[in-house]
Amino acid sequence: MIAIPRRRISDYYGDLKSLASLTVVVFLWASMSLVALGLVYRYGTKTLPQNDEVWALYDSGPGIHIDWLWKTWAEHRIPLAKLIWKGVLQLTNYDFRAGNFLTVLGLSATAGLMLWTGNKIRGRTILADAFFPLAILNVGQAQVFLWWWQVNHVLAPILATVLLSVVVVRSDQLRLADVRWIGIALIILVLCGPGGLPYVAVFAAWLVVRTAAKWRSFSPQKRQQAIWVFMPTLIALALMDFYFMNYTPYFPVNDPPSIPPWPPPAGMRGSAIAGLQVLGVSLGLATKPYAELCGLAVFALGLATTAILIRRAFKYSNEQWRTLGLMLFLAAAAVLVSVIARSRAGMGLDYIYQGHYSVVVMPALCCMYLVWEIQGGVVGRLVQFGLVAAIAVLFPFNLLAAIQIGRDLRQETAAFEHDVRNGIPASVLAERHFASDAVPRAEKLAVILKDHKAHRIGIFKEIRDDPSPRIEKVDVAGAILDRVVWHEGIASLTAQSGPAGSLTWKLTYPRYVYAIRIYYAYRRATNLWPTLRTYWRNSATEDFNDAAAFFTTVAGPDQATWGLIDGKIHTDAKLRTIRKLTVWVDTTIDEFRLYPDSAPCEVRFSSIELLEPAS
Repeated sequence: MIAIPRRRISDYYGDLKSLASLTVVVFLWASMSLVALGLVYRYGTKTLPQNDEVWALYDSGPGIHIDWLWKTWAEHRIPLAKLIWKGVLQLTNYDFRAGNFLTVLGLSATAGLMLWTGNKIRGRTILADAFFPLAILNVGQAQVFLWWWQVNHVLAPILATVLLSVVVVRSDQLRLADVRWIGIALIILVLCGPGGLPYVAVFAAWLVVRTAAKWRSFSPQKRQQAIWVFMPTLIALALMDFYFMNYTPYFPVNDPPSIPPWPPPAGMRGSAIAGLQVLGVSLGLATKPYAELCGLAVFALGLATTAILIRRAFKYSNEQWRTLGLMLFLAAAAVLVSVIARSRAGMGLDYIYQGHYSVVVMPALCCMYLVWEIQGGVVGRLVQFGLVAAIAVLFPFNLLAAIQIGRDLRQETAAFEHDVRNGIPASVLAERHFASDAVPRAEKLAVILKDHKAHRIGIFKEIRDDPSPRIEKVDVAGAILDRVVWHEGIASLTAQSGPAGSLTWKLTYPRYVYAIRIYYAYRRATNLWPTLRTYWRNSATEDFNDAAAFFTTVAGPDQATWGLIDGKIHTDAKLRTIRKLTVWVDTTIDEFRLYPDSAPCEVRFSSIELLEPAS
């Protein structure tokens, strides 16, 4: 007879409960992946390089060169990120959205690895494991999903999370072959840049201590083998030392590019606040109103987790290597957050909450979750479900923030594509879409756009060549005033003027005009962000209308904003300097009209020029 083991009803119930949990968690993982991919599909830009990407494309030149890969970018060497970033762009004819899909898929795979890790150490999946897809694919990191250059922040956290899985699952049964693979991972982490360096240091230390402790138990043959398998780790350490050789920060947006544009460090208190903000943004952009409070909660959880690990180190000697590895892992994450906080504290909350640092703390959050799983008990489970609840409650608010970022990007992309395909040349595109108060180098940006056109990069090959115009100055004081007071070059709108207060210039005869160039400065503005509206027409055939108009909104003289002053970015600058605005007309006109703003203000018009055909 064959003995059939008898099972209790509770056993079947446990199996069904485990299967139900697995189904729910896997469904959530798939859903979060689809939501992130949907954000990229709907809002990701195919054509518009964002921020650093404009300069990085110019700096790289045609093709991919080793000297460019190793060259610093800001304070960082990020050769692997540069290689992947530029390689994907070249393979996809400079489709920036293709890289965004890869970012999401990489983070999705990382979430899957963490789900496997939790299942491996527990033997089953529980509902609390929904934390991994919710945290790793957090829609509150929309900047990470929608900006391909973010690959330089994503690579190190993904690889660090892989090493976290190794520590949790295999650390106490680590084979020499595993040491070799960890060493190879450390080499790759060095190439990932600053986000990987702390993990290289701590994992190398972990392997050295572990190997030294077991050295006496090795046979001569095994000792020789250990030396060989340890070589990749030694190479990683040597490469990390080489990382800082001839180290010179490089800031291409500056002139000269060796001068860092960041504000000076904000001191210990400012750095501590910035550190809490970095921890807070790891839960998503929705935490911005309570950034320091949320960061303090993450910090407190980190301290409690460290205390648990210290206690286990003394209590469970059979888990010493895993415990030590997890402690060092959290230490690496803490060092990384501290360095970011110290170097970026002067940039302020808005900079940190752009969201590009969201992914940096992700490995540490996963580590904390797994430590409380190892700890077990009611408290451990409560902590895990508390983490899930916090991320889940924030999800709808993070999604709204992500959608807003996506809409803004889609609007910027549509405006850029519209201008390119309507024949606006590089000099005006540079001023309109890429220059800012923080990066005011429109002339240099125009050179960059022309270089992209010459190299036939993406949509830039469609950019119209700049004409060679002659410049005719307009008599600024010759304007026809409508509800505007004019005094010594200053146009004033009063409360009685209303939004219709305007200045109109009539030309002596209809002429073809490429552009109207206006030099102006707001001396006083009721609106913190005043809008200058420019209209033009040929009075014989048309009235003024929005089809022949351009609006520009800038920071008023009393609005603190980001601005470059004496080579340094200031986050609270109040800009009162002369601005240059080039309004592309490209038609025959005999009148143009300016509306300084819709509210009382004072504007100095120092010069107005017409750019006309040379002949």
